[in-house]
Amino acid sequence: MEKELGVLYRQIGKKHRDTVQGYLDGFNLYIGQPRFLFELEKSPGISQTELTERLDVSKETVSVTLKRLEHTEFIERLASDEDKRCKLLYLSEKGLEVVGELKKNFNHINNGMFASLSLNDQETAIRLMKLMLEGLEGVSNHEDTI
Repeated sequence: MEKELGVLYRQIGKKHRDTVQGYLDGFNLYIGQPRFLFELEKSPGISQTELTERLDVSKETVSVTLKRLEHTEFIERLASDEDKRCKLLYLSEKGLEVVGELKKNFNHINNGMFASLSLNDQETAIRLMKLMLEGLEGVSNHEDTI
């Protein structure tokens, strides 16, 4: 039973990722990039260092991702008024447009994933997923047993 649950969980994750990436291909975006766009929408004018801290990813990941987003004209780097050497990050006009589309369609994808579940099934799924998270917390707190 546990093996089947693990297989199904991985299949759902892969199908969801493939569905999202298929959708993102139409915007010339990669799977991790919307997260950056959403953060820049929430906090326009932040520095690359601040973005790295907020997203809790490596400096290298942020650097590569921002270069790609700038190349595809989703973001802009503008000099700070206080320190012209410091470049601050903003969504471009194109970036602002795509963020709205992404939010709408991510909701559509996620709602589609749960559409065949009744309200009761959804509540059960929430409860079970929380239990799964607790189980993983227990495992990650005992790294010596892995």
